[in-house]
Amino acid sequence: MDKIDYKVECQTGCGEYKPFVPMGKYKVTVSDLILRTDPSKDSAKLSTLKKDEIVEVIEDTGKIETISFETAPWVKVKTAQGKIGYVFAGFLTWAEGVQSLYLESLKRWPMK
Repeated sequence: MDKIDYKVECQTGCGEYKPFVPMGKYKVTVSDLILRTDPSKDSAKLSTLKKDEIVEVIEDTGKIETISFETAPWVKVKTAQGKIGYVFAGFLTWAEGVQSLYLESLKRWPMK
């Protein structure tokens, strides 16, 4: 009998789970991240964000989804050009200063 290899190579965080995303500045981690009109893969495209582009998260929608091994909410963001739309937060990482706010919030509301 052949041995089955269940290891899967992934391009991003390989299962990172972000239960919520606090407001603040974030950096895009993938090339060509689509800014959408609504928090859904099926909603209309507003524009495309480039890797390392900085966006400001202004709202966590609470709508959690798994896309490309990442589980995270859809968030409402504002770009440097002033465009407002939605992106999947699994493809964002903290910009300077935001991580400490997130870690502080975990202390206040620990997971059980």
